[in-house]
Amino acid sequence: MARSAFKTAERKNGSLCLGEETVAFLGRKIGTLFPYFAFAYIVSATVQIIIYQITGKILIKNLVYSVWEILLLHQSGINVFRWVQGDWYISAMLIGMLFIYPFLRRYLRTYSYIAAPCVVILYMGYFSKKYGYLHVTGDWNGFVYDSLIRAFGGMNLGIIVYAVAERLRNISFTRLGRRLLSVCACTGYVSIFVTVFLRSKGAIDFIWLLCIAGSFAITGSGAGSLCRRLNALDSKSFVFLGEYSMALYMNHLTCQHVVKRWFSSWDVGKRIALFCIMGLVLAWLCVFFIKYVKIFWDKYKWHVRRLFLEESR
Repeated sequence: MARSAFKTAERKNGSLCLGEETVAFLGRKIGTLFPYFAFAYIVSATVQIIIYQITGKILIKNLVYSVWEILLLHQSGINVFRWVQGDWYISAMLIGMLFIYPFLRRYLRTYSYIAAPCVVILYMGYFSKKYGYLHVTGDWNGFVYDSLIRAFGGMNLGIIVYAVAERLRNISFTRLGRRLLSVCACTGYVSIFVTVFLRSKGAIDFIWLLCIAGSFAITGSGAGSLCRRLNALDSKSFVFLGEYSMALYMNHLTCQHVVKRWFSSWDVGKRIALFCIMGLVLAWLCVFFIKYVKIFWDKYKWHVRRLFLEESR
């Protein structure tokens, strides 16, 4: 989202005022992300109703109060019942982009080189002092969720990464330089898996964040030898992996509910294997569902609109 905001802000559009342009940008992002949420919402609500036997007044209450989740406003602080636990980041990104996009659009270079670094520095300092780590998803600080601050800081870091990638793209590196950049990028990505398997949670989080940001900047620039071969930002394979990872992220907690409720007696290895298989299959079904919904909408959208809207004369 930060990358697309940066690219859109580089283009001048005099046909819309800044407010309308911001809303249009968020509308496009919601149009892209909402199908993943909708699929996860339907599946997760259905699964939880069945396995936890939610009925009667409790079911009605949960469905009514989940309206704020459907509107992607959970991170605003409104009391809400959540069926999809992984949707917090989408909500936080959309709310954060309401503030970021207008400033990025009007003051692209100033925001990218001054405001964004200031936000990231303050965000990292705040989390370092208050928590000592970055994995925060729901604590309320009396004004906003700290997870909203986390997402806001992450998006600003994304803006910095993309700005650095643009700079690197315009530099001519030697063969040795490109190889060294590839090594640095791969080291950063390896650090992600090291963090996951070691279950690291502490001050090292901030070092990993720096490594990952550097790796993304190098990959996005195509400056490294390996990055040039991958052409990561434009490759159809990487676009598909991005879509699949989004589907996996939105649906994996549903699998967790099933495994904990019905397979708690299994040993750890079998439960992990089942969780992984279920997550991969459900993510594939999500991608499949969204693909054919888009095909249907592209084919019949004008027919649907004519049912509700009069044609302009």
